[in-house]
Amino acid sequence: MALKEPQLVTRGPFRTIVFKVRRGTGVELPSCCVRHGLPAVLREDITATYPAVRSEAMRRALFRQRDEGGFTYPVSIAGWPFCRRCVRRRTAVRRAVGYAFLVVWGALLALIGAYGYFGLGSVVAIGFALFAAVPVSAVLVIQLQRGNWELVAHIHSTHEGQRVEVRQPSDAFVEALDIRAG
Repeated sequence: MALKEPQLVTRGPFRTIVFKVRRGTGVELPSCCVRHGLPAVLREDITATYPAVRSEAMRRALFRQRDEGGFTYPVSIAGWPFCRRCVRRRTAVRRAVGYAFLVVWGALLALIGAYGYFGLGSVVAIGFALFAAVPVSAVLVIQLQRGNWELVAHIHSTHEGQRVEVRQPSDAFVEALDIRAG
């Protein structure tokens, strides 16, 4: 699948680039970053997905009603450009979350070890620590998703994988695609 026919859509102060997804050769992506307009230092293959399920679609799914576009399909895109700032942001987010995950589970293991070796603490304290570590880990996994390439680029698929939207593109990226608001 390839990205074709880019269109610039403006809604008030917000701009969005909408690509149609079709088979065959697509649009040549610019050599600048979509977010910052800086020269690309990395081209990464990414998968555009819809970042959140709309509440209406969730309601339909829960009550087994017909879904009319609430969920979208992933679209693979080859060679999406990222600048040095985007690469650093992704790396920093993933490292911070990884370190926090290690601290949470390390503290839990230290508490369990102290109880077993020294007899310090109580079973109730360890139970509460374990009970707190699981939801904190779930939050950390959700934050880890913020380091995904498609979220760094503000890109997602819509209309059951028939279109890809890029939110708030930089001026340099729009100019490099040579598109006008439509």
